[in-house]
This record gives sequence, structure tokens and C-alpha cells, in this order.
Amino acid sequence: MLKKFGNPQVSGSYSLKIMTWRDLDIYLESDTINVDMFFELGKEITLKLEPSKMSFRNELIGQTPHLPSGLYWGVHTNLFGQQWKIDIWTIYSEEVKEKQNVVKEINAT
Repeated sequence: MLKKFGNPQVSGSYSLKIMTWRDLDIYLESDTINVDMFFELGKEITLKLEPSKMSFRNELIGQTPHLPSGLYWGVHTNLFGQQWKIDIWTIYSEEVKEKQNVVKEINAT
């Protein structure tokens, strides 16, 4: 589903093999996505995952210092009989590379 909108890359605690709760972090690499397309993605997420709650952020506008510069869906859903939180950040290729390099560096130590 995500591949229609960009190049999805799992990151965070799952990639580091240190998950302590069901929270999946995904970077959706895209240099062309816009708010309209991102809301189309939100619609598909809603139809396929049936979330109990979803939150949206536009950090292209917000520019919160510790957050990626991109568009965000925070998805709360029930998968396989368990509650999951899925964070989907659509960000530019260069920022994805930077963030994935941090994960590689942490894994190397």
C-alpha cells in the first residue's frame, strides 16, 4: 500500500531490534508527495487497517526542531489481535538517508 506513495523504510526500535512495545516507525521516502496525496494515503490506511485513531502533522509548515521535516500519520490500530501504533513519516530522500545512517551507526556499536 505504501509503495504507491513512495519508498517505505522501516526504522526505529524495530530496525534496532529493541522494540519494547508495538510501535512501528516507517519513513516513506518521497521527493514529490504533497498534502493531497498524503490524505489519499490516509484514506487507504483507514480502509485497510481500520484504525481507532489517526493523527496528522504537517511539519513542512510546523518545523518543530526535533521532528522530521515532512508529513506524518500516527495510526492506532488492532493487528493480529493486538494494539499497534504505526508512525508514518513522509520525508525527502536526503533526510531518510540521514536518519537511516543513524540507525546503521547505532547497530554497528
